[in-house]
Amino acid sequence: MIMGNANGVPVRLVRNDGGLIELACTEITLDVDRGVSATPLIFMGSERGTIDLNLSKAVILLRGVFTDDDLGKVGQSTTAQAYMDFSRTNSFNNPQSSPSSSASSFSNSVQLGRKLSSQTVDTPAHLTERFAIVGGSSFSTTHNIYAAKASTKFGFDLTTAKHFFAVYTINGVETVDTIVGGSSYTATGEVATTGGSGSGCIVSYTNSGGAITAIEIIHPGKNYVVGDTITVAGGSGGTFRVASRSDVLTAKQMANNLTDLINSTALGSYNISEFSATQVNSTISGESLTGVVITQTSADTDSLTGNGKGPDFNGGIWSGTFKPYFTLFKGGRKATGAYAGMSAGDKVMSLWATLNNSNNGGLPMSPSGALGKLQELYLLAFGDEVPGGDTSTKHGDYIIGIQIPFNSSLNADSAEKYSAVNFFMPTGALHTTSTKHVTNAKPAGEPMHFWLESYQGIKGVVTKATFVRVAGEPIYNFDIQFIPTDMIL
Repeated sequence: MIMGNANGVPVRLVRNDGGLIELACTEITLDVDRGVSATPLIFMGSERGTIDLNLSKAVILLRGVFTDDDLGKVGQSTTAQAYMDFSRTNSFNNPQSSPSSSASSFSNSVQLGRKLSSQTVDTPAHLTERFAIVGGSSFSTTHNIYAAKASTKFGFDLTTAKHFFAVYTINGVETVDTIVGGSSYTATGEVATTGGSGSGCIVSYTNSGGAITAIEIIHPGKNYVVGDTITVAGGSGGTFRVASRSDVLTAKQMANNLTDLINSTALGSYNISEFSATQVNSTISGESLTGVVITQTSADTDSLTGNGKGPDFNGGIWSGTFKPYFTLFKGGRKATGAYAGMSAGDKVMSLWATLNNSNNGGLPMSPSGALGKLQELYLLAFGDEVPGGDTSTKHGDYIIGIQIPFNSSLNADSAEKYSAVNFFMPTGALHTTSTKHVTNAKPAGEPMHFWLESYQGIKGVVTKATFVRVAGEPIYNFDIQFIPTDMIL
């Protein structure tokens, strides 16, 4: 197959540290060889038979050109980003599959209840479940953020000096019924409520002509009773009835609470100004607004980097796999040197050096037990994306994936002819026709997650590259051979 770039999106080689190497490809060849041949059968009149063991070989060939960057890119830097997803736990189960049990989602896990059910709501002194992120000037400011049993969305407790966001409550509002629309309701975003047996419930609503037509629970509050009538602020006479209660917040509510904590300007000197956060749709499960992208506000310098500065769940505070799915800070780049206003020769030299001596970060510490050995293999193979292992040293320049965009009609947005999505390669014995269908392809801009079944790209290694300078011109042609593979040791 030969094709050009889709919608102007370049082919991207993906490094272990999250760095992207953009390739201006003029030809892309996807080759597959199933290794099957037909053998004539004796006494069968030249009928032929074969054995297909599903041992296919795949090769991706890239041909293109390196040119000088726009000089306007010189001096630009990129801040590192981390990702947290409450729709899945950081386990070895495939997070992209539909949850088959409560253990698949952090928000519905029985284990979360075990950890927090005995705690007293709104008592920060009881908080033990936390993760750490490091940012700020010289990347020297550490924030420990606690997952709390609380009736408020988030906060900072002066007595214990703890930032917290709610993941659990007691008898919070889960579902509603018997909505009375009222009048004069025009607000957008989050709205407070009053009434009933409890407190702290926050909602958003849709309205028609000023009358409430639907209610979404943004934060469930605490101590409500089924049958309570709750009044919505901001208008006149708008109410709803509490239909059911829950203690565990939804993944979307958790993501919203963490996002608001990081972005808050209401905590005064205790604002977390070293980071910003954006609530996003899950890149793993596809669930709406269950993910949080956390961005360093300080860019990398010549001597310091924000890559790898958390989230840190280590120290025995969380169990081996029971934590939200997360990735470490990565993708930070300094304003000078690599990836900033590079000439064609700079690009060739950088890629030439990487391919001649790729560094995947060194050998990891060996966890104990059978699970630890499996984690060790994943550490060697996929670095930062390992669930439950020590990944502090895994920030090498090893190329472990590729994203090749194509124009898809089947994945096109409404009223659009095409949408740019990435090629993927389904491997493993459990795939079905539906899991291999083109509609599983993810948008071209999404990041790859290497340790799980990825629809955001193709895992593998560069096995050969040839660079040729065009006579007398600051232009280099390249031919790159990429071999898909699921594990790299």
